[in-house]
Amino acid sequence: MPVDIVNTYLEVQQLREAVRKAELDLMISLARPPSTRRVDIGGSQMTDSQMLLLKRIRIN
Repeated sequence: MPVDIVNTYLEVQQLREAVRKAELDLMISLARPPSTRRVDIGGSQMTDSQMLLLKRIRIN
C-alpha cells in the first residue's frame, strides 16, 4: 500500500511537469510567430549595429 502511494505521487509529479512544459511551449508559440523578429525597446527602425551597441551597454 505505501509503495502504491509513492508511485502515484511520483506519477502525478511527472504529469505536473509535463503540463508545465506544455503550457510554457504554448505561451511561447502564441507570444510571437516564428517568422517574426524580436522587437527590442529601440523600436523596429533600429539597425543591427545600433542593437549591438545597445546590447553592449546593457551588459556592462
